[in-house]
Amino acid sequence: MFGYPAYFINGNMFAGIHGEKLFLRLSQSEVEEIMNAHLNVTCFEPMPGRAMAGYVVLPKSVYSDERLFNKWIHKSIKYVSTLPAKQKTKK
Repeated sequence: MFGYPAYFINGNMFAGIHGEKLFLRLSQSEVEEIMNAHLNVTCFEPMPGRAMAGYVVLPKSVYSDERLFNKWIHKSIKYVSTLPAKQKTKK
């Protein structure tokens, strides 16, 4: 996505890279949880002023800690796995 790697489950993006940033998709309650638990977690904005709801950027302090990263990537996978599959559009 945006020319960078992105990862999907049933057509729904759950994680990706954008420039130097690593982002995850989480439920709203998990967004609040991670933002309260870790400094420097921000909303993902692929373009300034265009935040993507439910997506957060992980700071290095989270993605460089194997235990923390595993916790949050698994929460992302679990949440996105509950979303309905994206239907392919006909061209």
